[in-house]
Amino acid sequence: MHGLHDAAGRGGLGAVMGSKNLKAVAVRGHNLPPVADEERIKEIRQQLIANPHPMSQYGTGGPELPGMEITGNLPVRNFRDGLFPEVKDITGVAMKDSGIRLGMDGCFACAVRCKKVVKFDEPYIVDPDYGRRPEYETIAAFGSNCGIGNLKAICKANELCGAYGIDTISAGGSIAFTMECFEKGLLTIKDTGGLDLRFGNHEAMLQAIELINKRKDWANC
Repeated sequence: MHGLHDAAGRGGLGAVMGSKNLKAVAVRGHNLPPVADEERIKEIRQQLIANPHPMSQYGTGGPELPGMEITGNLPVRNFRDGLFPEVKDITGVAMKDSGIRLGMDGCFACAVRCKKVVKFDEPYIVDPDYGRRPEYETIAAFGSNCGIGNLKAICKANELCGAYGIDTISAGGSIAFTMECFEKGLLTIKDTGGLDLRFGNHEAMLQAIELINKRKDWANC
């Protein structure tokens, strides 16, 4: 984690730090690094501010998501299928129109501001400190790849992973794989401790995240 809301979870860096009992890396400095052309940097910055990037409005996973479904770039039900009729219900546009998005945030000193800030209280409580940035990867992993068109459930999954320090892409992909195993009979309701892990079952998906975090096997769920 860097800052309060940002995670660099891919590649296993957190696992390496954990194996060495390393909790944090702190860096302190007093001088800005020199730049070759400070005036040109200021000019480019003003251009970015005057001409906002398209992602400033919706972030990733915005109006382009239905097009990604058409071209086959959207994972659907563990990459098994190609069509996801609920695709328009889980985009950044739907997130904004639904009223659950408070606004947009950004990384330090970035003029694009592509991070969606999400907050709501029903049917789940999603804290904006953890509910930020359900971007394309998370929307796809917990949404279409798990056969789930429930936007609030996807945002809750994103929040849980942020709170627990779990990578959303790996978690969503693992759950989608398990769902396909369940539907094909490789796993049964007995194996999952009563959890009905079918594609589209958003409550089961959220429970699976809790099991991952608490390192519980199916028998203890």
